[in-house]
Amino acid sequence: MQSQAHSIHKTEETAEKKNENHNCNNVDNLLASVVTEPISAGDGDKADTENGNSPSKVTKTITALKPLEIEEKKRLLLKNCVETLHSITKSSAREADVDNAPFTHKFRKSVLHVAKAYFGFKEGEVPYSVIKEHRETIARALVEHNIVHLLCDALSEVLVRDDYSTSEGKMIINNWFPMKNIILTLLNYSDCNDQVKKIITEHSQVLSLILKFLSDKLQRYLNSELTEDFEKMCKWFLSIVHNCGALKENLQRLRELNVIQTVLPYLDSQHESHRLTVLAILADLINEEEAELLCADVTLFQFILKSLDKALSTESHKNLGWSAQELTRAVKQLARNDANKEILVHEGCLPILVKLLDIGTEVELHEAEYAFQLRKKIVPLIMQRNYKPDGWLGFVLGSKLYYDFSGKYPFEVSMKKLLKAVLEPAYNDDVDSQPVRTLYLYSH
Repeated sequence: MQSQAHSIHKTEETAEKKNENHNCNNVDNLLASVVTEPISAGDGDKADTENGNSPSKVTKTITALKPLEIEEKKRLLLKNCVETLHSITKSSAREADVDNAPFTHKFRKSVLHVAKAYFGFKEGEVPYSVIKEHRETIARALVEHNIVHLLCDALSEVLVRDDYSTSEGKMIINNWFPMKNIILTLLNYSDCNDQVKKIITEHSQVLSLILKFLSDKLQRYLNSELTEDFEKMCKWFLSIVHNCGALKENLQRLRELNVIQTVLPYLDSQHESHRLTVLAILADLINEEEAELLCADVTLFQFILKSLDKALSTESHKNLGWSAQELTRAVKQLARNDANKEILVHEGCLPILVKLLDIGTEVELHEAEYAFQLRKKIVPLIMQRNYKPDGWLGFVLGSKLYYDFSGKYPFEVSMKKLLKAVLEPAYNDDVDSQPVRTLYLYSH
């Protein structure tokens, strides 16, 4: 890793240094203005089928579902998934408790079903809020039925037995396919549920074995000597570690497992998406005293800011499978450290963060339209005095009235009116002003 960052900042003029200190404060303010969520797998959701092939990339016209169709599909998906979870709890994972015993057909089928349940709704047929809610519902069911712990047990066992590949590195299908679906299930559902993150982290074996795998494969990974499947395992395991690190209460456990020392060499990966995952892991884990681990290489900061800027320039607001929101969270974690913050400012993060504040209106529009379709109440709030928004929001709201939390009226008065609006089935006339476009929408 190059040692450039410290020398850059020592040569700054005093006046410019003062300006950078001011800009560092602006970084905090801008990052606080951006709502971020837990980061995902890094290179997108994984929807591999058990035979090892990704779903065929056939262009299809996706028809948007109607509200009643959405509710019925949600019900059926959950019902089928719960039945599958019961099947997992009542059956053995292996044919017998002996070496080289394959996974049972029933277990393989059940794990595949759970892995696919994550993709029950497709983008385009429903608003993203429905997809998010569905995935969170399935994740809660996994926790409630103790499936996460069972999958951690099964993954630990196969890693200990090392019976998923031959000595030549060829995968043993009967064990590799279910193992892969276990990994993907833990990866995807740890992205959307804190309890899943916690269970994985607190499991007695699984993270230790994942980190051992990453350590054992490191040199061959960096030398590009691994097969495609083993390289995927490295990628997925890094993503699981990152998801676990997104939960603050897991950080101490991850530090005790020496995650920093294990993943740090993976910053030299030839795959940019893998490097992003590692950088995000380190941003969560590194403390003030360890800041030099990243400060020594300014190119890391350039890389993540470049990735964020590229994401903001695309229609999907994604780059390398990472959303702008996810990348912003990583930048925010890096900015916890003052030395890192100075580097981020020096490398031009402020204009990028300002650009970030302008995105998201299309998603918000879809969510508002969906609320109207379901006949859900929309309660508009204005949070900033003299705020005059423009664009689509006024058109969507029409004649809806807002509740003023800008400070113009006592908070208690505004809250009383808001609670009345939220709890009653019909809209109230007891509002603070004439119809306006609003800053935030809360759907009830």
